Amino acid sequence: MSTVTAEIPDLWPAAIQPHSKRTTPKSILERQATLLGQRTEGLVSGEVMVRVIGPRLFHDFYFTAPRLDNYRFQAFTVVQLQHELYPVAIIEEITLPSQDSAALDEYLKEKVFGQECKTEAEFMERLRLLFQNERTIRIIDSLIAQSAGA
Repeated sequence: MSTVTAEIPDLWPAAIQPHSKRTTPKSILERQATLLGQRTEGLVSGEVMVRVIGPRLFHDFYFTAPRLDNYRFQAFTVVQLQHELYPVAIIEEITLPSQDSAALDEYLKEKVFGQECKTEAEFMERLRLLFQNERTIRIIDSLIAQSAGA
């Protein structure tokens, strides 16, 4: 190391560390996926698949039924910017436009604007409501019944 380099101080804040204590939207989804499998004794579990389109991460959440030839049902998608944890948006409509960035931006503005979860607490509450809604319960119950009979 040259003398000049040694004389230049570290200007980065102490808060920047290699091990973040923050919980990511993906880790929350993965935990819920695991808990679903435990609650249904493995008949139905969750699975999270991540896609990157432009500056955004898309976390697709699936209900999976191993006894039904690993049937997967895409329940919803969570969208976030790659460089930020929050806000996130939950999209219950599964059909997203092509990966064309301009079309996707327009779709997200129309469907998601003002619907974002700005904090981890808001995100977890929105997930709780989504998991407890009638449609979700009906789909999981159907997969459990079919899996138990398989």
